Amino acid sequence: MSIQTLTFDNSLEKWQIYQQTDELVDFAVEYILQCAKEAIQARGGFNLVLAGGTTPIAIYKRLAQLSDEEAQFSKWCLFMGDERVYPAEHAERNSKAVHEVWLQHGQIPSKHVFMMPTELGLENSAKIFRDMIEGVDFDLVLLGMGEDGHTASLFPGHEIPENHGLVLETQSPKPPSERLSLSYQRINSAAKVLKLITGSAKYDVTQLWYQYLQMGKVADLPIAKIAAQQQTITMLDQQAFKLAT
Repeated sequence: MSIQTLTFDNSLEKWQIYQQTDELVDFAVEYILQCAKEAIQARGGFNLVLAGGTTPIAIYKRLAQLSDEEAQFSKWCLFMGDERVYPAEHAERNSKAVHEVWLQHGQIPSKHVFMMPTELGLENSAKIFRDMIEGVDFDLVLLGMGEDGHTASLFPGHEIPENHGLVLETQSPKPPSERLSLSYQRINSAAKVLKLITGSAKYDVTQLWYQYLQMGKVADLPIAKIAAQQQTITMLDQQAFKLAT
């Protein structure tokens, strides 16, 4: 198994390129568990922000196979990074997928799970979730990326002022139009961020992003504007990114 690691001048971000998606998922799970162990040792708990999407869901399936003894799940708190304004049981809710593959197995105490209640509407759910995250320091934020470079529900060209750490999106380019998301500032306040990027549909945007990093610049892409306080790692499979030979 070979992992290609890339570092960049003028950026603390580190890229790790994996030959296979399964390898990426394995290492992502190991990284999350290590972050949890360090946070629990340091202050007795682990605050993890979840992402939607295919690769994060594969990670949650792996975590669901672990016991509390292996992961100390009883000391984890989970938060949703963004959510679509849909009814609670809608199939395209991020929280619905997370519940089905992981949370229903009961490793995480229900009182430690903080989802965005967008079934109550955008404004109401923002008020409730804002209270949930008040004073919370995120240890690790998981992020995926769309084909346009968006992450969470932060879209290219959308200059929406944050509202106490949240963005209330009303014109999403993909349905539904209304979404609730952590803001750039709130995500960047986390200790660590792990970006998970897989699949050939992401190739063009990762090449553009890479070119900017090579020049020591920040690309005008939401995913590129995320940088944590301590460590930012981007894991990519070779379908999503490959160095020119």
